Amino acid sequence: MFKIIVGMFFALSSTIAVADGHDSKMDSCIKAFSDLQIGKWTGSGSGMNMALGQDFAFTWESETTAKDGVYTASGKSSTGDTINNVWTTDVVRKTASPQWIEEETIEITTTECVEGNNAIQVNQAWSGTITGGDAKFENINQVTVNKDTIFQTLRTRPVGSDQPYGVWWTTTAKRVN
Repeated sequence: MFKIIVGMFFALSSTIAVADGHDSKMDSCIKAFSDLQIGKWTGSGSGMNMALGQDFAFTWESETTAKDGVYTASGKSSTGDTINNVWTTDVVRKTASPQWIEEETIEITTTECVEGNNAIQVNQAWSGTITGGDAKFENINQVTVNKDTIFQTLRTRPVGSDQPYGVWWTTTAKRVN
């Protein structure tokens, strides 16, 4: 199954930071985005297993904590998968690959961070090769968070393609008091 990544969506912006360098606006936006995720969450989602061409639905619960600049989301999903995501506020960072990606690690780049209307949205780009094949995909993880809600989509297309990204994963969550 897939590693579950917690995140959120939002429409209007008052501030945009773009990862054309490591500036304080981008750094502070990513930190604020990460800080908003601290706490307990419960959510649901749906997606498609691209290898099998099957759709699936799931529920999940997790708790996000922070210590010394490192954020950890731990929990479980109804599919039996555990949630164990660890990240920092670095614009470019390496992390363990999802189970469906052949490479052991991937490099995630935050390409945009947008703050406004009490929510923060980030776009994160990464690429990887599908396990058991030679197809390499570029992915955009779009996550929006506010104090009470998370919304995430994962969009994918073949590396080097000019075709539109296809959305194949969405999840939403609510904060648990």
